[in-house]
Amino acid sequence: MRVGLIARSDRTGLGNQTRNLARMIRPDEIMLINSTVFNHNEQHPEIYAQYSVTEINGFPTNAQVIEWLRGVDLVITCEVFYNPMFVDLAKKMGVKTINHFNWEFADYLRQPELTLPDKLVSPSKWHFEDARRLWGNVEYLPTPVFVDDFEEVRKHNMSRTGKKRFLHIAGRPAVNDRNGTEDLIQAMRYSSEDFELVIKAQVGSIVNTFNDPRIIIDTSSPENEVELYRDFDAMILPRRYGGQCLPMTEALCAGLVVLMTDVAPNDSVLPKHWLIEAKKVGTFMTRTLIDLYTVDHTALGQRIDFLAKKDLHTDKKVAYNIGYKEFSNYELEGKWEKMIGETYGV
Repeated sequence: MRVGLIARSDRTGLGNQTRNLARMIRPDEIMLINSTVFNHNEQHPEIYAQYSVTEINGFPTNAQVIEWLRGVDLVITCEVFYNPMFVDLAKKMGVKTINHFNWEFADYLRQPELTLPDKLVSPSKWHFEDARRLWGNVEYLPTPVFVDDFEEVRKHNMSRTGKKRFLHIAGRPAVNDRNGTEDLIQAMRYSSEDFELVIKAQVGSIVNTFNDPRIIIDTSSPENEVELYRDFDAMILPRRYGGQCLPMTEALCAGLVVLMTDVAPNDSVLPKHWLIEAKKVGTFMTRTLIDLYTVDHTALGQRIDFLAKKDLHTDKKVAYNIGYKEFSNYELEGKWEKMIGETYGV
């Protein structure tokens, strides 16, 4: 069986998702989508230098899809196939298809006439039962984290002492402040302990509204993304909505306690005492209607103060154990291989 992967090489969540899958699955062929024409992001095709790559500028034509499909027996993509006829063309050629989809951007919700792939795989448990009810053949398999990459950073985080340092990853801000950056800044009004909060962002739009000297805005972009997690004790991520959360899975594997909102799918992964009360404040439309939450600012500020005073050594071990069991490449590789084999054999 020759496996093909549709991949991205920009530094986005989708780029990281396809990069990690390529590393674990080791596909025979890659269709590499140059996303510059539709999102203007910087491209890093060197990530896939060791693979057989066909680069496509933007969206592949039917002819390009057919030509590429001749070299594979099964195709995996993340979120979209970049051509609405892709699955139909693959079926005509006897090529199996798998979509590792993200619920909020699943085109099948808005365009139910689209032909479904042979297998839909959800990277999180967010709306998993809804997906099964709609599409039937859905499986849960997260994006892998390569835990050995985090070993040195994790050891450093486990052994650090002194004033607590907390991490918040704002990244490239998504619609409706997905990672809850503004909620976190608001919550700092209800915190009085001495610690550092480092907000890491890809753009300079994050503002320390209250001029709190404990808040550091960091817009640097390390070449090795593992370094994002170095020298911290916990990550504070009061996420307002969303399913797959690579910053959460990576932080756990870096040995960081993770505070998040007490909503799905966070509550299916994290211990109850790491979750902060949140309330629904509205909805917005992506491919479907999405609930939007806000964290209780007072409760979050108080929980941050609690962490600032607590010995977190045991909690960091708990974090890593969760990360390893749920998201490590060692735990997931066999499950992915089994799912691919079963899909090909259908």
